Amino acid sequence: EYPDGKVNKLIEKDLEVKKNTIFINYNGDMEYNYENRILLQAIKHVLDIRYTEKVREEEGGTYGVGTSVSTSEYPDQEFALNINFDCDPANAEKLKAIIYSEIADMIKNGPSETDLNKAKENFIKNRENSLKENRFWLNSIVFNLKHDENILDHDKYNEMVNSLTVDQVKEAANKYLTQGNIVEIIMTPTN
Repeated sequence: EYPDGKVNKLIEKDLEVKKNTIFINYNGDMEYNYENRILLQAIKHVLDIRYTEKVREEEGGTYGVGTSVSTSEYPDQEFALNINFDCDPANAEKLKAIIYSEIADMIKNGPSETDLNKAKENFIKNRENSLKENRFWLNSIVFNLKHDENILDHDKYNEMVNSLTVDQVKEAANKYLTQGNIVEIIMTPTN
């Protein structure tokens, strides 16, 4: 299980390539349902956009910031949002501050309409492509049987995605990213 509260861990290691690897995890409780999973995916996708623009393009601080979100129903209904990137140790604090600043902005203001529309377009496009893959159908059938929830209704999915609003995503960010459970791990080279 994830620890409660904020946990910071610095790991010093003798590294051949002198870089920091930064891992940040937000986690907590969530009601496990289709809408909440889509809202968390929207938060993740908008953060992807923001981190690419700010950390990679504006700051040139890393090749990319990886974000992922996972949810579970059993044994507990919970979520985890993971953010990780590599950078020059001299830039670590500055770039880490941008990561947290973008999350704070998401909580305070939600996504921009433009970024949310990009996320929605991406969801619909990826879903259309997935429908052509046997793996999607197999995973969906297994999911439906395990969770007694029909995620194969294509029209329902499109309707849910297209109806997402800035306020809904902002509300979800407030609900999930303010629970106070944050794990931050930094691997840094020894001097």
